[in-house]
Amino acid sequence: MSKKQKYSPHLKKKVAQALLSGEQGGAQAIARRFGITNKSQVKTWVKIYAPDPQLLEQDHRGRKSTGRPKTLKLEEMTLDAELEFLRMENTIIKKWVQLTSWAFFYLQSGDNKV
Repeated sequence: MSKKQKYSPHLKKKVAQALLSGEQGGAQAIARRFGITNKSQVKTWVKIYAPDPQLLEQDHRGRKSTGRPKTLKLEEMTLDAELEFLRMENTIIKKWVQLTSWAFFYLQSGDNKV
């Protein structure tokens, strides 16, 4: 089983330019000339290179992030969203104060029973 090969952006540009110029043959000939194992990789680079050559310098591997959205700043929120956020924050703080006071009381009493 072979490792995934990572090619430099400079090589990708050279390969795409070679295929687009048409002087050196098709994708298979160019792949062989530059030592690339898969001719479809050459075609993929050309598709990326044709609209914008700078795109070949970016890493397109992996999935796009679908995780938790970026946090909003209070200034960017609507009034309703800001109010909801502040109420949630207030509830969390109240619970934290209540838990810490119970823990303090428990530790001061010396009673090991909850």
